[in-house]
Amino acid sequence: MRGPVWGALLVAIASAGTPASAVALAPARPAAVAPAPGDVVVTAIWDVVRASPASREVGLTFFAAACSVVKRVVVEESAERVVITLDQAGREGKDCTEPFVRHREVRLAAPLGSRALYDGGVAPPALVRPGG
Repeated sequence: MRGPVWGALLVAIASAGTPASAVALAPARPAAVAPAPGDVVVTAIWDVVRASPASREVGLTFFAAACSVVKRVVVEESAERVVITLDQAGREGKDCTEPFVRHREVRLAAPLGSRALYDGGVAPPALVRPGG
């Protein structure tokens, strides 16, 4: 499982006060919602909980610090694949040492069908669930 290892790494980086510019885990993206001063922006590494070919909803799970919030969800869809990126920000000054499991429902523009799911939290995006 990719989530616990990457989630713990990202939480450790965020709680250590490492500036986001020093972390090269994911490509830089402009934030839809600007982080507050002192926020450290990281991209969550997720796993699929639920994904039905007939559904437009995909259930995800990921590890995050108690003080982090999802700032932006990016969904890039094509005929062959769906790439989902969860950008989150931690709040400085709060206890960020205890990671816990979070869940997120992501709505697609069209039913998943036979498309593969990719995690955009790594570069290049990682295959999480093959299509078919």
